[in-house]
Amino acid sequence: MKFDLMQLLYVFDEQLPLSDEEIGLYWFKYIRNDGGTIQLNFNIYENNYSLILRSPEDVAVASVMLNDCSEINVLDEKKRQIEIVSGKEEGRALRCFLDFEGENIMEYGRFKIR
Repeated sequence: MKFDLMQLLYVFDEQLPLSDEEIGLYWFKYIRNDGGTIQLNFNIYENNYSLILRSPEDVAVASVMLNDCSEINVLDEKKRQIEIVSGKEEGRALRCFLDFEGENIMEYGRFKIR
């Protein structure tokens, strides 16, 4: 899995103690301006990630898991936008776009590979 640890550390508030670089496991957390939290964890050897979103009132929790991840890209550090790409096959891939402070935190769908 391709990713830039330094960019991810800039985008997230903290790397959580659950991270263990020896086994390729990384946990990150970001607290939104409205008090909601975004937690991202991924394993570089198993090529999967999971995302946990919590509202400020702990009323709603959403969790997403994606396997066969090939890369995590920071698109805009200041806006805190990243993408996670999975399953590059037959000219198409799954893309999970995250906008940490946006109205729509996550968009998920297929796209064509150039």
